[in-house]
Parts: sequence; structure tokens; C-alpha cells
Amino acid sequence: MKIFNNDSQLIIVDVQKVFLDYIPQKIVHGILEYSKNFENVLYIYDVLNSDIVDFSNHDMPDSFFEYDHVHAFDKYQKEYAFFRNWMDTGVDEEDIINVAKYMIENGVNDSRDIDFEELDLELNTDIDYLQGDDCIYIPDVVSDLEHVVKDRPILVGGGHDECLREIYLLLQAMDKGPEINNNLTY
Repeated sequence: MKIFNNDSQLIIVDVQKVFLDYIPQKIVHGILEYSKNFENVLYIYDVLNSDIVDFSNHDMPDSFFEYDHVHAFDKYQKEYAFFRNWMDTGVDEEDIINVAKYMIENGVNDSRDIDFEELDLELNTDIDYLQGDDCIYIPDVVSDLEHVVKDRPILVGGGHDECLREIYLLLQAMDKGPEINNNLTY
């Protein structure tokens, strides 16, 4: 397992009760043990259905509370599937990053508000598709993350090609240079 120095920041994505059927327990415990090596840990979680999520503990698995340091995690709620329309239809990741970066820098929340023909970006994806109804948007959590995410954070959790990947692409668009510790993903 790649060990990062402890002045790095760890970001745990979507390790929560509603997903426990999909997360091997060795990954949950591995993440918790690994998190002890970091002074700065962010816990980013999804809220899919307020009837399911326990807001009092941010839907953390019960096993998290066997670790005293969990209470010191900074916790941030994110919206679900802000880039997934494009990710799931095969839009080039560099295009997602570049368009999201443009959106963040220019205060654009919804990609449907961009005139791609006027945009000064080299894109690999057909502009007609990008201008269609399948859009991406900038999640509200960006305003918090801009102030708390350090350069080169380490990402763990999941789903590897889903929510974790969205956070990775978002942090790339924010010029944070994230890394994924693939040993601790699901």
C-alpha cells in the first residue's frame, strides 16, 4: 500500500451506511486505520434520500465510532451525480475537467448556460452533445471545498468509478491535484 506523509489531507468519499452492502468491511476498517495517519481528514457524503440518512452522524457506518478520531473529521454533504450525465455517456474526462473549471471560474452553475461555440477550449467531445439536455452542474459543496481542500489530497472510498471519480474530477477542475489510493476504494 502506498503510504503518504501525514501532512497530506485525506478525503473519505461515500463510506456510509446506505452503501455498506457494496463496501467490503476490510475497506471500511482499512480506511479508518489509514485515517489515523492524517491530521486533516474530510468526510464527504451523499444524501440520496432523507428518510434513509441519519443526519445526526452523517450516515457513517457504526464501525466508524469504534475509532475516537472520527469525531474530528470535517464533514461535508454533497449532491448526487453532478457530473454523472457526462461520465456515464463517455464524455472525455479532460473535457469534463476543463468545462467544470471554466464553470467554477466564471460562476456558471449549469453547463446548459454555456455557449460552447464561443468557448475558447479545445474539446474532444462533440459540441452538439455538450450543448444538449444531458448537462453537468457545479455542486454547492464547491464553495466549502474551495476553502478547506489542500493541494494534493488523497481520496479513498467510492464508488471508484462513480462518486469518488466525480470528486476526483471536481478537485482536478479546482486545480487541487488529487490522488486516489486505489487500495482503499470500492
